[in-house]
Amino acid sequence: MGKVTIVEARGEGLYSVRLKYDLRALERELSELKRQQSEYFTLLIKAFKTRDTLSREKEEARAGLDAVIQQWTDGLLDKLTEAAPPLIPTEPNDPGNRQPLG
Repeated sequence: MGKVTIVEARGEGLYSVRLKYDLRALERELSELKRQQSEYFTLLIKAFKTRDTLSREKEEARAGLDAVIQQWTDGLLDKLTEAAPPLIPTEPNDPGNRQPLG
């Protein structure tokens, strides 16, 4: 409950007053809220930094994965485009009918 200081007596039982409130509980609550807000902002900044770090690491991992896939694809294409080794018959063929001799 608040208290008052009489500033002026106006007569007939009327007074001008200045209210005095006990603001200690309110100030304690405000102090606690400011502390919680500061802690919240600290955690929020830490979360944003972590998100940025994870995003950067994700991009690096994605680039590495893309490079590995490209190497694998290039290896497959090289195998598909290289010439097959010539076939050497185990037995000589008859030049007339192209059948194996023997």
